[in-house]
Amino acid sequence: MTEYIQDSTPDKLSWTTPVQEVKDLNQSRSDFLISKGYAIIGDLLLRVPLRLIEPSPPFSDLQNSVGKEVTAVGTIESIGEKGRPRKKRMIVFISDDSGGVLSGVWFTGYRFLKPKFIPGERVAFSGKLGFYDGFQISHPKVTFLKDEEDDHLVGDPEALYSHSEDWQRVGFSRFQWQKFIQQIVTDWDGSGPSIPEKVRKFEGFLTTEEAIKAIHLPTDQASFEHGIATLKFAELFHHQMLMVVLRRRRKQKPGAELVSGDHCQRYIEQLPFKLSEGQDKLIAIISTELASGQLMHRLVQGEVGAGKTVIAFALAAIVKDGGKQTAMMAPTEFLARQHYENALKYLK
Repeated sequence: MTEYIQDSTPDKLSWTTPVQEVKDLNQSRSDFLISKGYAIIGDLLLRVPLRLIEPSPPFSDLQNSVGKEVTAVGTIESIGEKGRPRKKRMIVFISDDSGGVLSGVWFTGYRFLKPKFIPGERVAFSGKLGFYDGFQISHPKVTFLKDEEDDHLVGDPEALYSHSEDWQRVGFSRFQWQKFIQQIVTDWDGSGPSIPEKVRKFEGFLTTEEAIKAIHLPTDQASFEHGIATLKFAELFHHQMLMVVLRRRRKQKPGAELVSGDHCQRYIEQLPFKLSEGQDKLIAIISTELASGQLMHRLVQGEVGAGKTVIAFALAAIVKDGGKQTAMMAPTEFLARQHYENALKYLK
């Protein structure tokens, strides 16, 4: 089950601390965060970065990085298109202080992006480095570094977060948000939901505190990805535990006792064919469960024409025997009409 580690100390932020209680966070910013769904510290900590910016070696010394994931930060030198009309590609050349040049290449879907590239502006390209008439990255992830505060991205590895104008308007530039969330992590007491220690160690994942620090205070790509993987596993684990709880509660809740009677038997007898062994078996199993008085969920899976609708009609007849109604849904109007006509024919 989900464990909550509580180790709160004075002046420390816990996982459930409301964002309004964050020191030096003004009313407009706290209201903005709440409107975006970040009501408590845990919500802020789970605002996962898009990716890690880990600057590449100087462009003039990229030979050993071919085939690897890199982030190249440089100044836009030129933008152009090459190729025949239906096979055009866009190429954007960037350079760095080493005098080397690297290009980003787009073969499709670049028309909306092209106007954003302005010679002389700084940009970061992230992706797998290749070599074809020079170092290049095909369809790189692009980060425009128009704010002078973005200069810090060319130093140590930095987490890059989703960013838009509304965040900028309330005072959360990319740089300001990074500093803000880093301070939150520093002031956080490490409390929050976690997976059982035995499960965590068996799967080789980090603790919640280690994972949060790995994504917001990254040291390298490997630890960043380890933190992301840990949080993904934790989310799925907690979801599955919730499903277990809900299934247990459902079994404890009484349902209608629907006992098979004349309607189901008459339906089966008037069919112009004999039910298969599998159909007979499935109807028997589900009819027993319908009579048990427990809530149930069943998925009947089979190929097209295997006879699933016949089973559904038989179960609808059992529900009728129990004095209840059945709703039958279909993905298209044509199929719904077909089921309706068959229901009139066999269930009337």
